[in-house]
Amino acid sequence: MQVYLRAADIAVLPYQRCLNSGVLALTQTFGLPAVLPAHSRTGRRRGRHPHAGVRRGRPHRAPDALENASRLLTPQARAAATAAGQAIAAPVVARRFAGAMRSWLDGARA
Repeated sequence: MQVYLRAADIAVLPYQRCLNSGVLALTQTFGLPAVLPAHSRTGRRRGRHPHAGVRRGRPHRAPDALENASRLLTPQARAAATAAGQAIAAPVVARRFAGAMRSWLDGARA
């Protein structure tokens, strides 16, 4: 998989519906900006990930999103995607989860 992701310039996630996306997280770990549904929950977090959106009910506009995705072909977009990937890296998420569990357990003891 890493061969394909390292060879890619952008990721295209052509979902009609999407609540969360492990695929988006995977692309972030490889520093890939993405074209994704604008209405997805992952799209709502898009401030952390460079993207181009495709609006719901307009799949015929996907080629337009790809055409406009040229702004994702910059070193800055790749750096932002990499930073977004680092924010969800396993050690970071594990520390947050452990902290939340400690808080919850401490609250349960009180």
